Amino acid sequence: MQQSGFKMNNILKKLGAYCTFLIQDSTTPSDTFYQESTTIYKEVKYWAVVLPARAYDLHSNVFGRLDRTGVEQFGIINIFINIQDGDTIVLNRDYYVDNVGKYQIVGKEIFGTSYYLLEAHLESAL
Repeated sequence: MQQSGFKMNNILKKLGAYCTFLIQDSTTPSDTFYQESTTIYKEVKYWAVVLPARAYDLHSNVFGRLDRTGVEQFGIINIFINIQDGDTIVLNRDYYVDNVGKYQIVGKEIFGTSYYLLEAHLESAL
């Protein structure tokens, strides 16, 4: 386990970047009769590595983006993040945002001893 933690730390240093996450800050009731509410999101930046989850392309909301390497398929992505930063993210409530669109975080599992692997699905393309 010690070796895999060291490798993941190097991957985060080399391939990682500050990524934008929308964390639900509060929910304020706007209409008590209809039980409607307004959700306020706080924008935070965490160091993470974002990779497309190619194995799920057939089952995802696939979006193609022209890149230097050709057409890159996006729809479901994997995000590797430090466990301290990942503890603040809540499933099915928080989002990851980039130049492709807004992804809802739907899966979270511990990778090694000090990292999370998050799964996010494309909710709306820009």
